[in-house]
Amino acid sequence: MNTLLDWRPAADTQGDRLALQNFECTTPKPSYGEPHPRPWEWDVQADIRQRLLKDTARHAQRDQRLLIADDDDGLAAVVAHAQMKECPSEINVPPGVPIRLLVVIAVANRHRRNGGAFADHALVECLYDILDREQGSDHIVVVTKIDFRNLPSMALAQRNGLELEVPGDENDPLGWWYLNLYR
Repeated sequence: MNTLLDWRPAADTQGDRLALQNFECTTPKPSYGEPHPRPWEWDVQADIRQRLLKDTARHAQRDQRLLIADDDDGLAAVVAHAQMKECPSEINVPPGVPIRLLVVIAVANRHRRNGGAFADHALVECLYDILDREQGSDHIVVVTKIDFRNLPSMALAQRNGLELEVPGDENDPLGWWYLNLYR
């Protein structure tokens, strides 16, 4: 598995639009009317395919960044992050410390279920990009929301030092995770 990919900002070009629209990071949906076995993955894939490029352009004032990486077989990974003004009060952010929302990390199906090394690489690339975007800060708080049923994403977060602060549950499945990122 090659994790030495060239990452770049996605552009509003026909090639990037088509790659994002065809990106597969979960199993196909079952027969008509049947639910997807991992609906949180299906939702993420739908957002990447339908909205993420437009959302990135619309949220330029929040410095939303959409980065993509290709391999020999096409689009291999997608990450996005953006500035946030505030996060849940349970996450202690000192005054003046910037907050970045990790919007999405997704890897193509062909790179999944290999122990997480490819996803780890994607997260690290995203964190480096966050450091590049917040040049004037020695401390950045990175936050993200993960569905409590999404065991691979929670394992990814834990392996890379993120901490669960507000757990998700049946009523509100998205839990808040955070990382204090220092230079």
